[in-house]
Amino acid sequence: MAAVVLLTGGVALAATQPAEVASAAAPAHATLVGDLPTTTTPHVLDGDVRSVAVAGNTVVLGGNFTQATDPDGTRVDRRHLLAFDRTTGRILRGWAPQLDNEVYSVVASPDGQSIYVGGRFNSVDGVTQLKVAKLATSDGRVLPFRSGVNAVVTSLAIANDRLYVGGVFQQIQGRQRRLAALDLDTGDIDDRVAVDIQGVHRTGGDGKIWRIEPSPDGQHLLVVGSFATVDGQPRNQIVKLDTNGGGTMTVDPWSTTAFAGYCASFQDYVRDVSYSPDGSYFVVVTTGAKGTGLNGTCDSVSRWAESSQANAGYQWINYSGGDSNYSVEITGAAVYVGGHFRWSNNPYGTDSLGPGGVETTGIASLDPANGLPLSWNPGRDRGRAVWQLVATPDGLYVASDTDRIANYRYRGRIAFFPLEGGRPVPQPARQTLPLALDQYVPAGGGQPARVVSRDYDGSTFGTVAPTVGDASALAGTRSAFFANGVLYTAMSNGTLLARSYDGSTLGAPVTVDLQRMTAFASDLANMTSSVYDGGKLYYTVSGSNTLYMRYFSTENRVVGAVRFDAATSGGGVTYSQVGGMVLAGNDVYYVDRQAGTLVRAPWRAAGGIDGGGRTTVAPAGAGGVSWTSTVLWARQGEVPNQAPTARFTFSCTGLDCSFDASGSTDGDGDITNVTWDFGDGQTASGPTATHRYGAAGTYTAVATVTDDDGATGLATSSVTVAALAPQASFTTSCADNVCAVDASASADPDGTIASYAWDFGDGQTATGRTAAVTYAADGTYTVRLTVTDDQGVTNSTTRTVTATVPAGRGFIGKDAATSQSTSLRDTVTVPTDVREGDQLLLFAASNAKGTDGLDAPAGWTRVLDGTTSNSRSALFARTATAADAGSTVEVTTSVYARTDVVIAAYRGVALTLGGQTAVQGYTTPSRPATAGSYVVSFWADKTATTTTWTPPPGVTVRHSFAGTGAGHVSEMLADNVATADGPTPQLTAGVDQPSAQSIATTVVLRPV
Repeated sequence: MAAVVLLTGGVALAATQPAEVASAAAPAHATLVGDLPTTTTPHVLDGDVRSVAVAGNTVVLGGNFTQATDPDGTRVDRRHLLAFDRTTGRILRGWAPQLDNEVYSVVASPDGQSIYVGGRFNSVDGVTQLKVAKLATSDGRVLPFRSGVNAVVTSLAIANDRLYVGGVFQQIQGRQRRLAALDLDTGDIDDRVAVDIQGVHRTGGDGKIWRIEPSPDGQHLLVVGSFATVDGQPRNQIVKLDTNGGGTMTVDPWSTTAFAGYCASFQDYVRDVSYSPDGSYFVVVTTGAKGTGLNGTCDSVSRWAESSQANAGYQWINYSGGDSNYSVEITGAAVYVGGHFRWSNNPYGTDSLGPGGVETTGIASLDPANGLPLSWNPGRDRGRAVWQLVATPDGLYVASDTDRIANYRYRGRIAFFPLEGGRPVPQPARQTLPLALDQYVPAGGGQPARVVSRDYDGSTFGTVAPTVGDASALAGTRSAFFANGVLYTAMSNGTLLARSYDGSTLGAPVTVDLQRMTAFASDLANMTSSVYDGGKLYYTVSGSNTLYMRYFSTENRVVGAVRFDAATSGGGVTYSQVGGMVLAGNDVYYVDRQAGTLVRAPWRAAGGIDGGGRTTVAPAGAGGVSWTSTVLWARQGEVPNQAPTARFTFSCTGLDCSFDASGSTDGDGDITNVTWDFGDGQTASGPTATHRYGAAGTYTAVATVTDDDGATGLATSSVTVAALAPQASFTTSCADNVCAVDASASADPDGTIASYAWDFGDGQTATGRTAAVTYAADGTYTVRLTVTDDQGVTNSTTRTVTATVPAGRGFIGKDAATSQSTSLRDTVTVPTDVREGDQLLLFAASNAKGTDGLDAPAGWTRVLDGTTSNSRSALFARTATAADAGSTVEVTTSVYARTDVVIAAYRGVALTLGGQTAVQGYTTPSRPATAGSYVVSFWADKTATTTTWTPPPGVTVRHSFAGTGAGHVSEMLADNVATADGPTPQLTAGVDQPSAQSIATTVVLRPV
């Protein structure tokens, strides 16, 4: 065939194969997903779904849509964002944040309590939130979070307790950034992520970041999009960044020029990237239209080894033949890809089905070993794209812009394929000695065609024995290889047959579909040897001095479209004389057809025979064995199983013990199970275990290990345990005669603390981890804490506190006027106990507009205003005079409105003006306070849904009122005493249903 040119790391490799693919570790999925989607997803009726986030039993979809239905067809209006129940598929009715524009990316927080949203929007629920928002998973309410992005956000990802943000923006929170990291709690920008991304892939590009993909261990970040350099280093369309464990981000040495070329008129074409579950490799997908032959990465899927290699090349590449790939997700068992494509394994097609091409309409699963299409092939209406593929522990979500999938089943823009019912993807391991060498012997000399076998352990051949007495079904076989219990035979008529073979019985043949590859059919008809190794088929053909390689998937029996030159004759090897080949460990055994001998030689890691180490292991005719037949294959020989050896270590602290049997071994296989008997009637399983004994004593622990052939081994040991006493510890904090105690520092080394008992030294007692006491007289008191653990063991400790009872300090009284009708004036009365010098606070809450007037009479100082779009609140303050007691105070509004007014009086404390604010919502702002200060908090809202207030813990409610009827105003006033210097805690009041028309404030009255 003509020489094939591949672009690998920017270097053209003529007539060679791609880089070796390392085997993957344990996958996230053991099988493919099932062929049919569940009925537990809603149907999005218009636009597209671009992103999926899963948080527990809640699934959130983001995109550009306006309507959806439950699985039963019940219609629900949802713009750009919806959430549904993962079990039923029903759209969550109480989860309906309102966004003013489309969503591109949604991700769930590590604890599942929040959903981060990125897109084109500028507000959520009427509140300004530029391009990024944080929502509560439970009900979709907006949570406090800074954004400050100046253009569209297209990708979000979480790693290292950071939210990584990418898009079309150039600036975020006043910094020049194209990639940024925000604090997960606050949204504050993290200046340790400040790599300088510059340029575009092609003139006219918008500089978009298409995808951000963290490695499984969080140490690396892959970013794909339209850019040219990162921190001054050439990185065209893809860059690997080092997170340095959450420290300062740097550019990793890994690089490639594979995406530097242009694709048709596309301004950029790399669309998605995904790490394997074990982090050993990643896969990149592209759009871009057909490239120049095989010299490029347009419209391709390519696998890359995880490394820090500069100018790296891909391990394999799969071409669609001229259609776009948009998304990729790796589960270990498969590489799932979605897009606009029509075919896979189609490098020779140009918007057409070329030799080797397999129809995979809009979605496909690829073999991780070689990129060939697997049998999971549901098909879908292609539309423009599958925008995102999201694997979960039990399946795969498919988010797209079309509503037909899996043989035209209706699934509106979101579908879920469960893992249940999925098929395994075999990755046959290379065989090891001993081998059962099988050889097809054609009919002749009065004997029928037959299969003979001989055992070989690396030094000695067993007796030749027939295994199939009549093998006439193999007539016309040119070569054979054996993989995953299937015998594959290359036939003289140019076909490849597959049949089961157990060493004695040949199954019915099945013809492997060569997908119009006439060149490979010619190779089959002239094949002289063949061997399968790690997703690759190596073979020789008559008259050629080249060892060829094609990819081959045993799961779907698909042959790679491209023939690679793996090696050429030389160094003691002449491939035109190589007969049947088999692999065992790191060696290849092959027939030297010219000498009629069986030869052993090292097998090169990249494929090929190392002739420098060749050794003849069976001379011609030795022992009556003829090696003239080129049809040779091998099965794994049987080795008597050896029982595993059990070993374990343990360590105990108190009643808690840890056991570890990872030191157990099995010389000829793997340990598949470990069970534990702790000697007290309790058991466990797994290589490691922890156990708490119920009482002190000596017990006999037994570990039983089982190997992959069912043999067992035992190990025993005596374990002595004794209960440990808990450790009592507490802190104190006093303000005047009020002292707070906290035993959070107490601990039990071998269990849990069951109870806390306090003796405050004046006859008062309490229980609980925290408590407070008010002393009636000045003095120094000894506080004793006694803790009791779950074993009944106790421990005590003491501390002294000093109490000083303040003279005449505290709350004096209040009055309130609550309005059920509109007016221009509302009046309250100053408590009659007020004396000169007392602190008066006047709170007013109204359903007037934020721009309307709300005023107190002369002599009152306006402290703060609290406004929303449909409510108006204010706080006024005054130092009382002798004439104020029993007088009336009138609050006025500039328009008729419902206004509630509350006046409260305090003695021995005063308000220092400056810095007081009111915030929207139900959580008060924090203010600096000194010990003994009165912290006064006020909440108000204007909504018909509030019927009652729930105060936060630790406060004394002075006033609480909920109005009735449309547009009513409700409010609550409460206070507490600060027990220590420092910022006051933010206090959240509860209502029936939170409203955006709400304010909360806190003022601090310091002792005088």
